[in-house]
Amino acid sequence: MADSTYRFLDGGYHIRLWRTSFGGDVVADAHHDMQYTHEVDEYEVAETYIAGLYGNGWTVDANAVNLYNSVWDPVNNGWATRITPS
Repeated sequence: MADSTYRFLDGGYHIRLWRTSFGGDVVADAHHDMQYTHEVDEYEVAETYIAGLYGNGWTVDANAVNLYNSVWDPVNNGWATRITPS
């Protein structure tokens, strides 16, 4: 899913979704792509942005699950935000 069909003009926020084999939970990779190259230039800002889209009826727990996959460029602290129905 992306915030724009025409991301090649200015990059954009992008999310990939997967359904796990563990009870059918859905996990996501939220990130921001750079213009033209579509290379990831942000993870943490995108994670915060996506989590902020959830309002009433949802519980958002930032940095709830350590995935042990932190990287420095672009910065990803390795912690996942858990979003569940309230």
